[in-house]
Amino acid sequence: MLYCFDDTSNLKSEWCRKQARLLSQLECAEDEPVRQHGLANVLQEMAKRDYSTAENATIKLMQHLLYLITAPNNYSENHWLGEIENFRELLREGLDISKKNKKGNTNFKNRLMEDWQINYKKAVAGVLKKARLAKPNTFMTSRIPPEPPWSLEDFLNKDAKELSGVNF
Repeated sequence: MLYCFDDTSNLKSEWCRKQARLLSQLECAEDEPVRQHGLANVLQEMAKRDYSTAENATIKLMQHLLYLITAPNNYSENHWLGEIENFRELLREGLDISKKNKKGNTNFKNRLMEDWQINYKKAVAGVLKKARLAKPNTFMTSRIPPEPPWSLEDFLNKDAKELSGVNF
C-alpha cells in the first residue's frame, strides 16, 4: 500500500521531490495504476521519459546546428535558429533546470556527457539523410566536423547565435 508524501525533504534531488509531490496527488486519490505499479517503478519510468526528452533535444540541437554549418545562406536559417532555441528549452526542461534549480539533474547531465559522441553520430546521420533528400548542392556535407564542436555546457549557456558562430 502506498502512502501520501506530505514531507519530501528526505528525497535527495529536486527532480525526485517534484515527482513525489506529483505522485502523491495520484496516490492520495487512490489511483489504481500507481498502486499496482508501485512508486519506484513509476518514478523510474518518469526518469526514463525525462532523460529521453533531454537526449532527443540534444540530438535535435546538434542537427539544427549542423544544418546551419552545412547549408549556409539557406532560406531556412532563421527557422533553424528558432528551432535551436526551442530545443535548448526542451533540454533545460528535461534536465530540470530552472531559475530555482540552476544545477539541474546531475545524473542526467552525466549520462548525456557519456553519450555525447553517440548522440552526435545520430545527429550527423539525420543531417546526411536530409542532405540526400534535398536538392543537389543544398548541403555541403563536407563541412560536418568529425567531432562535436559543442559541449553540453555550451548548449545550456549559449544562445542559438553564439552556438552557430563556432569557428571550424
